[in-house]
Amino acid sequence: MVQGSRDGFGQAEQAKAEKLAQLRQRLAAATPATKKPPRRHDWNGRRTAQAAVLVAILVWAIVAGSGIF
Repeated sequence: MVQGSRDGFGQAEQAKAEKLAQLRQRLAAATPATKKPPRRHDWNGRRTAQAAVLVAILVWAIVAGSGIF
């Protein structure tokens, strides 16, 4: 009797694993392939220049406010 329940559990686990494998196959088939690598950051862009100016202003404000110079 105990052996029968173990067999049923094994069959349920096997069926679950097969369903999961089928689902993974469907997902892999539905996912489009990546055509190009992700974009790299453009260090010559406008936002980079704006960030550099902002950092320079903040550094200047800290130095001017500290009274070092």
